Amino acid sequence: MTAHRGSAMAALSARLLVIAVVVLAVLARAVPALAAEAPHQRVGLDALWAGCPFKDPQLNLCLAIVTKSGELRIGKLVVPISRTFVSMEGGFTEGSLSREPPENERITYLPVENGEAIQPMPIPVPGGLAGVLEASSLPSSLRTDFESLVNSGLGSLTATIELAGPASSVGVSFYNAFYSEGTTLEEPLRIKLTNQLLGENCHIGSASEPIHVQATESTTSPPLPNRPIEGNFGALELYEGGQAIHVYGNSVVDNAVAIPAASGCGGSLAPLFDRAIDAKVGLPSPPGHSTVILNNTLELIKHSLVEG
Repeated sequence: MTAHRGSAMAALSARLLVIAVVVLAVLARAVPALAAEAPHQRVGLDALWAGCPFKDPQLNLCLAIVTKSGELRIGKLVVPISRTFVSMEGGFTEGSLSREPPENERITYLPVENGEAIQPMPIPVPGGLAGVLEASSLPSSLRTDFESLVNSGLGSLTATIELAGPASSVGVSFYNAFYSEGTTLEEPLRIKLTNQLLGENCHIGSASEPIHVQATESTTSPPLPNRPIEGNFGALELYEGGQAIHVYGNSVVDNAVAIPAASGCGGSLAPLFDRAIDAKVGLPSPPGHSTVILNNTLELIKHSLVEG
């Protein structure tokens, strides 16, 4: 262990405020000096804290992750993240951040009080229906409906990232985040595909078979044909007298993720539409053939500073 990291771990074991822990950990990694305050960055934050679970007695921190760009590469389908959305909000317990040994870290995610942990933001899918559905796999009558929609300009399609499991299934490692080691964010997801032909329950991934994302800020080690890619912790600024942080330029990545087959597409005709989507997109997709990249800003603050 380096001298920098040793000093950071000593500070962690002293159980200072978690925000102070963050600062010391980042300094131990020799991140350039940061401004003590950045009030110009704080516009609009009140809305982010609205979902923090203030009634939970375990609450210590409020967290909001805002994804501004990135990419979902689902088998053969590539969806650029072209809209900004809150990709995680809620709270965390204080737990133990000593991380000696690693399994001693105990940080529990606490879900939002009202609403979704992930903002339901429909993201346009390039190519629309034609990009995800193999029309030749459909019976002639359904193929006609498909072609009519596309020709009439109603063939657009959106993808929405949703949490596919309970809050207890979300895992976050602050230690890994601040040292860019191992898995930073672990969560079960599903992708909702929305178009009037596919109905309201068309998903890739489900509660029973989710897209199990294990994202890192470090370098990935995916199976072939994917190659290693790198995430990034980003840069950090302090505000609220040093008791809260703003991280920008953050990037978490996973290109060893497996993608399950489509399900529920087309209502009662799901067996036909699911098969047509799987044929076009290449689902299920084994590890090494898909990629999740989320480029974010993060807000982390002591709950007592924002509790209403």
